[in-house]
Amino acid sequence: MSEVLGLMLRLDGNGFHFADAETGQLLLTYDELEEARLEAEAVRFETERALRDAESKATREAALRHEAEQRIAELEAQLRERE
Repeated sequence: MSEVLGLMLRLDGNGFHFADAETGQLLLTYDELEEARLEAEAVRFETERALRDAESKATREAALRHEAEQRIAELEAQLRERE
């Protein structure tokens, strides 16, 4: 056990792993950490893409709503003229 780092070194079937001395929780290896980083990056990329898509859809819908409101106003004006 390292008093300075607060880590224990454990041996399992895959080799040596560091563990937190207080909790006993194993720390990720470099490869595990890199895999988790890549997964998180992929999730972030997909989330950003979905956000851009949603923003684009909202913009299109707002434009269509505005056009529909204008058309309704025109038709209402025509109806008032006929009365």
